[in-house]
Amino acid sequence: MRQILLLSALPGVFFLPLPGKVQPPGRTGAGGKDLKAILAGHARDLMDALEGRIRALPGGDPKLESRLEAIQRGFLEKLRTWRKAHPGSPDLPRALFEEGKTWWSLGEDEKACSALEALTPRGLTPEQRLLAAQWLVLLSRPSQALSLVRGLEKEDLSSFRERLLLAAILSLAPGNEKDVLALLGLPSGEESREGRAEEFRKGAARLERALPGLPAPLARSLEALLWREELSLLPSSSPEAARLRTLLDALALKPGDPLPRAASKALEGLRKEGTPFLLLFFQARAPLSLQVLSQTSRLLSKLREKGEDLSWRAVSLDKRRRDLEKIRGKIPKGVPVLHDGRGWEGPLARAFAVDRVPYTVLVGRDGRILALGLTGRMLSRKIEEIAGGD
Repeated sequence: MRQILLLSALPGVFFLPLPGKVQPPGRTGAGGKDLKAILAGHARDLMDALEGRIRALPGGDPKLESRLEAIQRGFLEKLRTWRKAHPGSPDLPRALFEEGKTWWSLGEDEKACSALEALTPRGLTPEQRLLAAQWLVLLSRPSQALSLVRGLEKEDLSSFRERLLLAAILSLAPGNEKDVLALLGLPSGEESREGRAEEFRKGAARLERALPGLPAPLARSLEALLWREELSLLPSSSPEAARLRTLLDALALKPGDPLPRAASKALEGLRKEGTPFLLLFFQARAPLSLQVLSQTSRLLSKLREKGEDLSWRAVSLDKRRRDLEKIRGKIPKGVPVLHDGRGWEGPLARAFAVDRVPYTVLVGRDGRILALGLTGRMLSRKIEEIAGGD
């Protein structure tokens, strides 16, 4: 089960119905409770279960997790019953939206995908369209995501967060560069080349600090667009242009590609040929990355007990060794840690354009990349899938 966070637009979490959208309960004849009553009741059930807590992380309280999962599945049953009773209702898109995000929060990706792919822009608020599109991207449905946000304008959005998310979704498709830059308030095209390069670089640098708040595929897509635009403003022989080309090559990595040369060199003698290999980037000041590190260590220990083989390294992005030493007690014994003191500028971090922690790189038996950026249940599933493979 994914992390639970109340009233949030963050990816990979349990959601209460969006604030301001739930009205007092009512009835709609033979159909029983109306949708607003079902949503309000579900919100109360979740809040009662959490007893005032803001969040419930996976693995923190198994009894609470079981109770929350039961509440979510009961909610899904109510939604299905309501949809059968109201096949032509104008509230149907909202019901499908709630169904999709609930399946998503439970980790049932295929069922989430089925509900979200049935959505159309009509009947959804801009916020709901953006959230559904975000989940579709994470479910590897970028074309459906783009269809869902088509027609949204800057004026439809109420916050920078929403503009950033829309820009990131639009960046997935070529030809949207001008619209993306306009959403973000950055100069574009010839306007940039006529003396506004410095303005663009400063604006892009401010935006890059906000990118870790986006899901990894969207952040990396938008980052690549910004770097390409910045590269077009620089003399091709400049050191900064060379740096950007290296970063763009790293962002372009995808499953099936061989390891970058810089990464292969940094891992010489550490990776056993013919064995799957995992890199997990973490940082002392990022509690979630330490939690993922512990979960991964437990999973790999169980696999080794079964005789399945997968080697790995946890890569510290801390510059100061004393920062790493402070949290040594939180790192499970036996976890192999790499630390070179170069932080985010280290050869491995640069080779994979790491822009957040936790971040993972999974390499297959043939030395080619199998997956990038997986965490949580998706990482566990992939590891179990390949560890005992041929």
